[in-house]
Amino acid sequence: MLLVSILITQLKVGAGRGKNNRSTFNSSGEFQTRMTIVNRKKYEASIREWEDAIKKDPNNEVLWNNKGVSLVRLGEIKEAIKCYNKAIKLNPSYENAWFNKGKAYTKIDNHKEAIKCYDQVLKMNNTNVSAWNNKGIALRTLGKFGEAIRCFQQTIKINKNYEWGWHNKGFTLSEQGKVEEALECFNTALEINPNYQSALRNRRRCLRILELQQKEVTIKRNRKEKKVKRKIRSKPK
Repeated sequence: MLLVSILITQLKVGAGRGKNNRSTFNSSGEFQTRMTIVNRKKYEASIREWEDAIKKDPNNEVLWNNKGVSLVRLGEIKEAIKCYNKAIKLNPSYENAWFNKGKAYTKIDNHKEAIKCYDQVLKMNNTNVSAWNNKGIALRTLGKFGEAIRCFQQTIKINKNYEWGWHNKGFTLSEQGKVEEALECFNTALEINPNYQSALRNRRRCLRILELQQKEVTIKRNRKEKKVKRKIRSKPK
């Protein structure tokens, strides 16, 4: 279990690593800041457009949903949820609004509410692999590994080439210490998409853990053999 905890810690620390993007600015930080300002202005403009459209057609659930999406991109999660709620009130069977509401709750770490939203999506469409996948991630975050794996298994049942389902199932298995089973899942994900970077990283970590485990087994066996030999030598003739 110690080895598995090392794997997970490394995965969390390594998340988001990558080469700095080259730019014409003096630093990647300056580039990112300017891009953030550009994107923010773009999303703010889109929100104004949705608001103008809503004034003309206030009972259009699609417009409320789209405003919510733009708000999420600005980080205005609670305001976005209000928009999704309005869309759902107008059309309780609006699958996209339920799904986006679930994603929004995930962003503020309210995984229980997110799961409720994904359950609503799955009541309307039980072949929505993204809803099964996101529900599985939320369950895993809550420590409900068995239920999470069943969700990922469902994504694979619906689409055997759903690489994210294979990867997330593998990651959840690794958190349970089932490294060999996890490795099989990462291998399958890479068969589907050989360039899946997260699967490549986690596959390497699983192989490293299995190698360490094998070394531990060898060390224990050697110690046991030495102990037996000492006992044999110490016996009186």
